[in-house]
Amino acid sequence: MSNSNGKEAQKLVKYSVDRTKCIKESSHKPFKKDYQANQVVTELHPSSFTVQVKEIKVESGWAKTFVLTSEREFPPFQEGQYITVEVQIEGITYKRPFTISCCSKRTHEHEIQITVQRVEHGLVSNYFFYQVNIGDYLTIHGPFGNFVYQSLRDANEVLAIASESGIIPFKAMAEGICEGSLDFHLTILYHAKTEREFLFQRDFAEIMKRCDKVQVVYVLSEEEKEGFVSGLITKELILKYQKDVMSYFVCGPIGLYEAMNSILKELNIANKYIRHDCYDECEKGQLDETFEIRVLTGGQEKIVFGNGLESISKTLERAAIIAPKRCGVGVCGICRSKLLEGNVLTNDHYLRAIDEEYHYIHPCVSYPLSNIKIKLPK
Repeated sequence: MSNSNGKEAQKLVKYSVDRTKCIKESSHKPFKKDYQANQVVTELHPSSFTVQVKEIKVESGWAKTFVLTSEREFPPFQEGQYITVEVQIEGITYKRPFTISCCSKRTHEHEIQITVQRVEHGLVSNYFFYQVNIGDYLTIHGPFGNFVYQSLRDANEVLAIASESGIIPFKAMAEGICEGSLDFHLTILYHAKTEREFLFQRDFAEIMKRCDKVQVVYVLSEEEKEGFVSGLITKELILKYQKDVMSYFVCGPIGLYEAMNSILKELNIANKYIRHDCYDECEKGQLDETFEIRVLTGGQEKIVFGNGLESISKTLERAAIIAPKRCGVGVCGICRSKLLEGNVLTNDHYLRAIDEEYHYIHPCVSYPLSNIKIKLPK
């Protein structure tokens, strides 16, 4: 054995002796079950939170802002994050993520805001639009999400690209810059088909009057009006507002996400400067057939039937099977479940390689291609 190997062996022996001595001399008292730090975290970030609807603002024919208030201060959040709202509809519990549409300083006023886009066949969004009233109580969870500005990671100049309700996190960021909770320059390229589809025009106008760090460029694809850019958000438009060092935040439907990914790649923008928050499912079901779904949960097996065009998560929800759910688009991974039998079409953008190897899926973005059997997380 070489001298170096011998010295290393001696160190290991000494470490073992010292470790054994420390164990013998340590206290036999049990570990504390709770620490002050844990108590503070629990107090600041409760697992659920009851709020009351204080005010409802009509933003457009398809969007409303709900001002939610509480007797105590809300959990801290960062502009760009979302909360999960829990509602009861005909005896079934539904959870949906909604982006916070105000800056973080509102928590000191014991209120936050969410803006809800009504989807034509969306059960929960239509419930909010037509049945939630001022004075109603709701249960929320969170905040969650990583679509936030971080000064150590992101450039001081940010180009935000949005379409439809993808503008919501940028409204919160713009308000945060104006109120002083964020410090960077924000240029927003905001696309809509017609002017009436734009959200928060008055809010942005007021913010831009008060703050020279925020600029909103409105892009119309089916109308031509003075003061608006005509067409789509193109490579040329991005180049017009591009700075030497810039971060790019993209939020909107999957079509916008795919188009911007292609353009940013063409412009040789490094991935470290790109953030995205796609609120739509990246894959859709393919088979309009009914399949048997066997679910292992809580030590029991339950059998439900779902259509191949509907995500497994929505099928379980309609069958009143309680399963973890948060983001709804496969990002957070809280619904990660074991696929025991059968085949599914799944969005693999956020699955780890080890998950694919051992047949784990995200039910919120997975669709049955055959009869399947899954095991839900505890």
